[in-house]
Amino acid sequence: MVRLVLFDIDGTLIQTGGAGVRAFGKTFETAFGLPSGTEHLKFAGRTDSSLVREFLASHGLDLTAENLQHFYDCYVFWLDHLLGQCHGRTCPGVWSFLSDLQSLAQPPAFGLLTGNIRLGAEIKLRHYELWGLFSTGAFGDDHEHRDELAAIAQRRASRALGRKLRGD
Repeated sequence: MVRLVLFDIDGTLIQTGGAGVRAFGKTFETAFGLPSGTEHLKFAGRTDSSLVREFLASHGLDLTAENLQHFYDCYVFWLDHLLGQCHGRTCPGVWSFLSDLQSLAQPPAFGLLTGNIRLGAEIKLRHYELWGLFSTGAFGDDHEHRDELAAIAQRRASRALGRKLRGD
């Protein structure tokens, strides 16, 4: 029986019209004085933390807790600002699919499995009125490597549901 369904955000639940990438670029420019910081970054399938690490390393900047926090503080500001300017949307079929799952006799919990940092995920999904549907998950600030996030999400959901979840 399905007890938990995990969703990615970008390209699965929503399309932000480029707000995330633009927010990265504005953050690199305003927080670190480096315009065009996204030119050589490949975003697909990556965690935010791995992207920031690559950016800092490629510009000879130290990967310190202070630099990471400075990036994230600026990034969430720009993300929130730019979401209102970009032409994004909820992906087709998302609302009906979520509704169908909720109408099951024993509906699963909904969780997130995303490379977005938690606050970035919340900002995006609140903008599209989806955040309140998700009770658990794993995020790009939980671990830099996306492959580790599923295990984190499974442990969190097991605790939240009060029972051990199988990996399938």
